[in-house]
Amino acid sequence: MRLLELFQTELKSLVLTLVSAGLVYLFRARVKLLWAIPHGFTFLLQSVPASGSQSQPETNGQQLTVPTDFNVYTGSIIVGNVGRVPASEVEITFNWKPDNYNIWPVRPHDVHISPDTRYTLKFANLAPDEQFQIELISATQLPNVLNVRCRECVGKQVGMKPMVVYGPWVIRLFWAFVLLGIAAVIYSIIKFGGLLI
Repeated sequence: MRLLELFQTELKSLVLTLVSAGLVYLFRARVKLLWAIPHGFTFLLQSVPASGSQSQPETNGQQLTVPTDFNVYTGSIIVGNVGRVPASEVEITFNWKPDNYNIWPVRPHDVHISPDTRYTLKFANLAPDEQFQIELISATQLPNVLNVRCRECVGKQVGMKPMVVYGPWVIRLFWAFVLLGIAAVIYSIIKFGGLLI
């Protein structure tokens, strides 16, 4: 106990330095690339005969067979930078080339097809708090997303599901409780640290 009393000032300084360094590390400005698949759906569609008749169409005296049912696959991918630094050279790699896709909001991009037919969409950058969606539709199975990355980091996939949207007063109350909780934790650490020294 005498040793703690001798180095009390130095120990306080060391603890304060370590806590400060940890906070600076946690809250440093960096790129944080997140991506998610908010939905995907398979539609079972029935073909409608041309000209509204129920008979099969004929060509040169031969009856054509029109499939009665077929599937249409849809999917969506959201990519966003929730960090405080712009992400550069953002890449989204698919298992193969999607049949049809739209990017929203519309933004310029390059396409790269690797020798093993992997299909990559390349974007020059993604600003902080910016996101875009890639909407897919196909008559065949949709390709999987193999990788989302940028020059600074590898994207992290997050789960998404519909949620209830609360009123602004509920959100403000929540953040007030969070701030009170943080203040109580800091106060407890200071009090507990004072008892040890």
